[in-house]
Amino acid sequence: MRLKSDFLEEIHCLHFDSTEKPIIAPLSWPPGLEVGSLFGLLVCTVTRGTNPLSFKWFKDGKQLSSDDRVLVNTAGRFSTLEIRDIVSRDGGNYTCVVSNSFGSASNSASLDIKRKT
Repeated sequence: MRLKSDFLEEIHCLHFDSTEKPIIAPLSWPPGLEVGSLFGLLVCTVTRGTNPLSFKWFKDGKQLSSDDRVLVNTAGRFSTLEIRDIVSRDGGNYTCVVSNSFGSASNSASLDIKRKT
């Protein structure tokens, strides 16, 4: 059994402890967000890349930080952007940028807010 454990540890090291810039999975908002929706959530997931990782969120090119309605949480290889109590001005282009000592990567998702019908 120890041989299997050693092999799995070696594969883990090769995949996650390599020396490479981050690669991010595509971002997407939940469908059907409209004015008055309780919240919208984006998840930025790093699928490859060397630790440590640094995450930043932007809306229309301006860096975001947490406040009463916008909540950013980062843990390990994930970062979430939650917007509470959706209003029309929340619409725009949201970008997650992840960097490490080997480079950076970004992905974006557009949020189109529908009027409540």
